[in-house]
Amino acid sequence: MRALGNMIVATLLLLSAPSQSNQGNSFTTTVSGVVAPYLPQPTAYVRPHVAQLISSQRLHIKHVAQTYNQAELSGLTDREFASVLTMILYTEHHGWLEDVIPNVRVFTPLFQELQVISNDTLGTNFSVWPANLRPSVVDEIRTDQTPLESVIFLKVATNNQPSNELATNPTSAIELLAANMARGIRQAQQAGVPVTIENILAWHNAGIVDPQLIANNRSVQHYIDRALIYRTMAQIAVNDEVACLQPTPRVTQ
Repeated sequence: MRALGNMIVATLLLLSAPSQSNQGNSFTTTVSGVVAPYLPQPTAYVRPHVAQLISSQRLHIKHVAQTYNQAELSGLTDREFASVLTMILYTEHHGWLEDVIPNVRVFTPLFQELQVISNDTLGTNFSVWPANLRPSVVDEIRTDQTPLESVIFLKVATNNQPSNELATNPTSAIELLAANMARGIRQAQQAGVPVTIENILAWHNAGIVDPQLIANNRSVQHYIDRALIYRTMAQIAVNDEVACLQPTPRVTQ
């Protein structure tokens, strides 16, 4: 059993997806930064179960956007905030490697499940889905004590579930993602930089908001480019439940 566990951890260390709020701390982040200039145009592939997830969580996504978006800081309407959140959900379920080698898509659900099991049984800190959040980032969100004009983070902060469970439950994971976006927006404000969709995405992916740092980070730039491919799809999904189940013609199974 220990040997199997070690094999799982070794595999995950090699394949682990980029995480948020931690700069440059994954093998895949480094690799994507190196190969980004040579990668093909992202395909905006959407797994059928991801379309179903976003459809089933559509009202919840809109609710957490209303709860966590502080328009006076973000400059975003609640609908725009919900669209950015949905862009992240789409992006996090389809990595650059799956565009390069489409055949690996069949293994993605297994890979995702192994990361959850590894965190539960071995105490690792791998990102888990649906929002690709690390348990350590969930802990940061739950313990955030920064005063805000409205009471946020309260629901997830007072939940007694382990962070790995919260990050794998769609309802709580979406709320955590919204809370983390709010943290990134506040970080940009405190750093004196304009809040943009790009630095919200960069915060989620790598924990940075400064435009210069983003411009100098190929991996983050590539992540932003991938996420923006889903922008129109996310806007439609937030506003039209049927569209969640009927992706654009570019999306294949």
